Amino acid sequence: MRNNGQLLGTWDFVTGNASVNEDNSHGTSCLSTIAANMPGVFMGTAPKTSFYLYRTEDVASEYPVEEQNWIAGMERADSLGVDISSTSLGYFTFDNPVFNYTYANMDGNTTMSAKGADLAAKKGILCVLAAGNEGQSSWHFIITPSDADSVMAVGAVSVAGNVGGFSSYGPSSDGQIKPSVAAVGVSAVVANPTTGQPSFGSGTSYACPNMAGLTTCLWQAFPEVNNMRIISVMQESGTRASNPNDRVGYGIPDMKKAFVKLIKQLYTQQSAVANCGVTLQWMAKTDSVISIVVERKLPAETNYTAINTQTSTGAFQSRNFSFTDDLRNFPTTGVTYRFRMNIAADTSFYLDSMLINFTPRPNLGADKTTAVCNPNTVNLTTQFTTAGLITNWTLGGNPVANPASVSVTGLYQLIAANNSGCADTATVNVTINPKPNLGADLAVAKCTDSTKNLTTLFNTAGLTTAWTLGGNAVANPAAVSAAGTYQLIANNTAGCADTATVTVTNNQQLCPVNPPPVPIPDQITISPNPVKDNLSIKVVRAAASKIGITIHNAAGQIVYNTINQQAAGQTIYSIPMKKISGGVYFVTVRVNDKKEKVKKIMRQ
Repeated sequence: MRNNGQLLGTWDFVTGNASVNEDNSHGTSCLSTIAANMPGVFMGTAPKTSFYLYRTEDVASEYPVEEQNWIAGMERADSLGVDISSTSLGYFTFDNPVFNYTYANMDGNTTMSAKGADLAAKKGILCVLAAGNEGQSSWHFIITPSDADSVMAVGAVSVAGNVGGFSSYGPSSDGQIKPSVAAVGVSAVVANPTTGQPSFGSGTSYACPNMAGLTTCLWQAFPEVNNMRIISVMQESGTRASNPNDRVGYGIPDMKKAFVKLIKQLYTQQSAVANCGVTLQWMAKTDSVISIVVERKLPAETNYTAINTQTSTGAFQSRNFSFTDDLRNFPTTGVTYRFRMNIAADTSFYLDSMLINFTPRPNLGADKTTAVCNPNTVNLTTQFTTAGLITNWTLGGNPVANPASVSVTGLYQLIAANNSGCADTATVNVTINPKPNLGADLAVAKCTDSTKNLTTLFNTAGLTTAWTLGGNAVANPAAVSAAGTYQLIANNTAGCADTATVTVTNNQQLCPVNPPPVPIPDQITISPNPVKDNLSIKVVRAAASKIGITIHNAAGQIVYNTINQQAAGQTIYSIPMKKISGGVYFVTVRVNDKKEKVKKIMRQ
């Protein structure tokens, strides 16, 4: 140790000189439990530690001045920047009984050495002290300064974890859990003061440096925490952490557990969701044999899956790590991540976990196709449900200025993103169809008695047409006679329409002037003669007349007689002759009771 430069200084506070190795072998044995470095034979708990060695105890006597020496030693240690002190001594009775302490004095705030220990702790020194070897004596309890409230009092156990009967009992008289913890002090391996080889010794004096070496290693790994945190984490990691007692206090510290606790204490993490991904950031102390595995569990999954492993190089120190996970394919929120630290091949534990809530990727649905007729426009903003989304429309890669009213044919693309940056895309294929152009409305006039062909007034080739008048369909638009405003609706094959109207008026002046009618001559024609079946009598009169027809036989007898009121014009009277016997007959026609014609006929 001296040859390695690990001995930084010495002082004998009893004699006032720097020589400390000739007075008593107890200190050597205690030191060996920390500093021994005989690989495969005897290794101390912190063999590469640097030391200041102080003698404050006069083994030839027992007086309170030795407490003062110890306080002076702690003050000197503080001035030199000492981190941890290991004290394998204690006081309760003195050579002069007037100075003796009582158990009531073991309250952590009464004795000189306890006050000095607390002051040293306040300065930042981690004070590790032997609890005492009075477990089987009449004193029974811990000794000072291990009763101080800011120190680590160490009881003695065997390698099997059994407390030594000699180890002093707690608690302190004010009820503190004492001892704080326990370490091997029953048949502990110590250096033989004569040979330097391993031998065995018992006492809390050896449990104390054993524990001091362990705390040294732990604190070296975590200089970010203070002395009191090292004490508390050792207690939290003890075998009786949840049920401390008066023999071993919080028990034998599990150094791996203490290490993990401090790893977790210094560990920090945060997350940020953006662009439909989550960036996980964490800070942890690592070195080249430590890796951190990121595991993920989706809401529908039972088990976690490892998705990323982070490693580092170099010494044990705090490092920042980052990993970004893509959230686009996760349909529901509530993704859980956890971080598993692997140390070499024998230690694995979880640092922490985090639940990531985000807004899942929107689903715009299927692409769409729409068509309108010019000059109508398409409102793209109503094509998809985009409530709560940030939308961006483009056409050919260029932003669409007014997606609520587009009038250009093309394939429009929508990108819609939510507050987590998760986006979906969709397209609308827009067609702007031309509409027919019928031209201006028309007005036509016609003769009252004539018809008008509406179908020739507009160019409707290739169009589907429908004519209406007063909202009613026109049956024959090629020949309309009624006056009125006729409406034409003409549709092309794209369903685009134009309308036009034709106002038709009747004008009598447009009708041709007819010559006066030629008078119809009155005439009476009787045929055939001879007659067989029916006799036809045609009577033409210029004016309405009373027509009487009588048929006599040769004997003068009437065989047929009829009287009719005839309108102006021609009327043909048909007289059945089948039932009349053959022979000569006389037909008489009277007009307005005046005989106009008599004709002799032959019935065959």
